[in-house]
Amino acid sequence: NVDITFYPKTVERMCSLAHSGFERELEYRAINELMYGMITVMLRSGRKRKELVNHVDNFNARFKGWENNPYLSELPFGKRVFVAFAAKKRYLTLKALIFAWDLKQKIFN
Repeated sequence: NVDITFYPKTVERMCSLAHSGFERELEYRAINELMYGMITVMLRSGRKRKELVNHVDNFNARFKGWENNPYLSELPFGKRVFVAFAAKKRYLTLKALIFAWDLKQKIFN
């Protein structure tokens, strides 16, 4: 099993060291790392749906209203779609997106 404990630890450490006034920027980094990066690793490593649900629930509790972050538009389109499906807990769709991405990488790289 892949160790993913560093993701939340890193984000919490980053938040604790940042100066006030950068909450939305930190939230954006958390979206990129925890909602995209960590879920991608969780799905690729075969984590159970319950673990994914818990992760998203914890993220939503920690970063209330993150869907309105003004920096979301800075994410590449594919990542925006991914985090939108993650927020809605559409894990089969996420698995399909990752499968398609991995297949594309194998074919074209």
